[in-house]
Amino acid sequence: MELKIGSRRHLFSKPQVMGVVNITPDSFYTKSRHTTVKEVFATIEKMIEEGVDIVDLGAASSHPGATPLSGAQEWARLTPILEKLRLSFPETIFSIDTWHSGIVERAYNLIGPFIVNDISGGMDDPRMFEVAARRRLPVVAMHKRGTSQTMQHHTDYDDVVSEVRSYFTSSLARAREVGVSQVILDPGFGFAKTMEQNYELLSRLPELFLHHIPESDGPEVLRLIGISRKSMIYKPLEISADEALPATSALHLFALQHGVDILRVHDVAQAVQVVRLYSLLNISS
Repeated sequence: MELKIGSRRHLFSKPQVMGVVNITPDSFYTKSRHTTVKEVFATIEKMIEEGVDIVDLGAASSHPGATPLSGAQEWARLTPILEKLRLSFPETIFSIDTWHSGIVERAYNLIGPFIVNDISGGMDDPRMFEVAARRRLPVVAMHKRGTSQTMQHHTDYDDVVSEVRSYFTSSLARAREVGVSQVILDPGFGFAKTMEQNYELLSRLPELFLHHIPESDGPEVLRLIGISRKSMIYKPLEISADEALPATSALHLFALQHGVDILRVHDVAQAVQVVRLYSLLNISS
């Protein structure tokens, strides 16, 4: 498989590990919070040493209840990082977690091509897919309902898997219309879903994802999940997010066994280990 990022082609034969770097003071997992260039760059360096494939930069928290930022506030957090990013990490694949197409444009002008990680799948900013297509950037299209402030009041689904699958179908159709060449589907665990709905999505991953084999002239499809240390893991176990790494790794292996291409994680070294063991299981089977 491959990621198509501008003119760059990143070929890979194993699932990819996307490491989360939050340029925020309020992300739900406290150890992922970074507020200075020095902290961010030290974390990226550590992730590279641990074998990360993609580094995901986010400057606006989006978990349930998070305080929303304006595009200007988000850009102010990103700018000091991006201004020095490519000089320090010229070979690293980056994604930027934003739903603002204007930030994508400005970031592209600073660092060149990257993956767009849009929690709204282009719904909150209708220009997002058009901008991504023009710059030849792949887009993560995540499912959610409402905003960070309201999403947990929008969990009324007749069938959550059917709803998310329909959303994916719509996202792919919109991407095809404007010429986005690659879409990375993300079910949006924890975003407008109850704990039970999260596990229904996870348990039915093949049904959720395998209905999205693209048409010959449509965007290519990859599959991502982001469940690292989330409340769907630590709440039923009655532990904290700090204690949720072993259970996260267990669910990562399950997801890989059911067709996921990219794991979005806080703990790179452990996720890389899971991928390596999964690869050995595939060799043995």
